[in-house]
Amino acid sequence: MIETGATQKRILDLELYFMGSEELAANLFKITHTEAKLKRENIKIKEQANKTHYTVGATVRKAIEDIGGTIPENYQSQRRVLVK
Repeated sequence: MIETGATQKRILDLELYFMGSEELAANLFKITHTEAKLKRENIKIKEQANKTHYTVGATVRKAIEDIGGTIPENYQSQRRVLVK
């Protein structure tokens, strides 16, 4: 699998933290299926991996639209309360 930089991972972690459950589920679905496709097709070249990420993301987005779900840019940020 192609690794991302530490900064990119931290940004992703923060984005996932502030998502609501529906948006989080859609993103995890996209991430897991992209990872599976990269492994299944033995994709190791960065450009091919980027294309795979885009293609899987577009497919997931279309599925969300087709079933009448909320597309990502229409989600409202969900701030989670940390309980100590």
